[in-house]
Amino acid sequence: MKKFLIVTTIQDTVEAFLIPHIKMLEAEGYKVSIATNIYKEIKEELKDNEWINISFSRNPFSFNSFKAVKEMRALIRSGKFEMVHFHTPVAAFLGRYAAMREKQKNIIYTAHGF
Repeated sequence: MKKFLIVTTIQDTVEAFLIPHIKMLEAEGYKVSIATNIYKEIKEELKDNEWINISFSRNPFSFNSFKAVKEMRALIRSGKFEMVHFHTPVAAFLGRYAAMREKQKNIIYTAHGF
């Protein structure tokens, strides 16, 4: 099965914008994993997905950002994802750095709200 990783700084982004995209990817045969800062109950319609807690902070200069890069590198190294799709500026900046360090191919970034 093909694996697809969605990365956001905060869990609310997934629930507000990405559910239709996740469902479409699943219909196309992808196993969709979600990496974000998990801080509340996961919506019922997304409980079957793999959720990975990453120590993202909305401040890219916080100590947690260094920890988040380390966690993202380990996730990408072990996950063997066909595609990694980043959302939100901080997750995209830190995650793309981690992905490039791990030589991840097929990286996408979607800017929301511009």
